[in-house]
Amino acid sequence: MAGHSHSSNVKYRKDRQNEKLSKLRLQIRKKLELLIRQENKISEKALSIARENNFPKEKVYQIWEKIKKEMGL
Repeated sequence: MAGHSHSSNVKYRKDRQNEKLSKLRLQIRKKLELLIRQENKISEKALSIARENNFPKEKVYQIWEKIKKEMGL
């Protein structure tokens, strides 16, 4: 039974789950960033997208602050 470690299998499984979750969160972040850039504000639509996908509200405001700095507002 060499090479059949339970903890290795769990680690492999969790790594795959985390990879999928991080890709999903990155897609949501890009979608929110694009929406906020188009509207030049945090709209109800952006907040509802974040709410639906369990994306923290604080992160939405961080994205907005980043965009404001880039635009010089």
